[in-house]
Amino acid sequence: FGLTSASSFSQPVLALPTGVARVGALPGVALVVAIGLVNVLTMACMAEACARSGDFRYRRAFVGRLVSNYLGTEASAIFSATTAIRTFLVMLAGSIGIGLTLATFTGIRAEAWMVLLVLVELYYLSRKSSSVTVTTMLSMISLNLLVLLVIALVAFRQVEPANLLYMDVPLVHGQPLEPGLLKLVFGVVVMLYIGHVYTIQSAKIVLPRAPRAGSLIRGSVPGTATLVGIFAVWVLAVNGVVDADKLANETGTALA
Repeated sequence: FGLTSASSFSQPVLALPTGVARVGALPGVALVVAIGLVNVLTMACMAEACARSGDFRYRRAFVGRLVSNYLGTEASAIFSATTAIRTFLVMLAGSIGIGLTLATFTGIRAEAWMVLLVLVELYYLSRKSSSVTVTTMLSMISLNLLVLLVIALVAFRQVEPANLLYMDVPLVHGQPLEPGLLKLVFGVVVMLYIGHVYTIQSAKIVLPRAPRAGSLIRGSVPGTATLVGIFAVWVLAVNGVVDADKLANETGTALA
């Protein structure tokens, strides 16, 4: 549960309120929950697929080998390339978002923060210790969730019903279809759910201790479901306080 929550809690959550601002908080929450429920199911399937692969009990498997064993070499190449691109884009978007947000609060250029972040990442890669990385990740996610919860609780005290009930959904009540808006909303929401790739890392840790799929599924499913709830609460808190136009025009994250 901890590994799933930590690895799936990605930086796009900070851009989520700005991404759904144009359509409104309630439609945004509905989309977050709908896509989230699909991901709860696919996370369970991913966990079972890992558990049925003997390689994982000996910590030898990676994304490419897992897909190759089930679907063949061609499918593995496509899946590996897609995973690599998506992971890179998540890291790039997260680095830009963190850099812009810290620049807003400190006055130090965003590029400087991004370079510092890359240096920290290279340091952890050089350690080549998964235990250090997992411990650091779980510690940081606990701190992040605590801070996010505090911000949400403070925000809920100032929620404006007009902001919360604002809706501008394409094709509803005669609203025109805006492909650019739909791409933005779906893009941000889909990027929230990146846990499938990291289920493989969790499986390498869990399956040698608990070979059956039950433990992995019982951790990954509620872990993903919990994150769905956190994402929904975050949208209601921020979008209920800040005007939709102001949020939509924010170039950084919603924290500013």
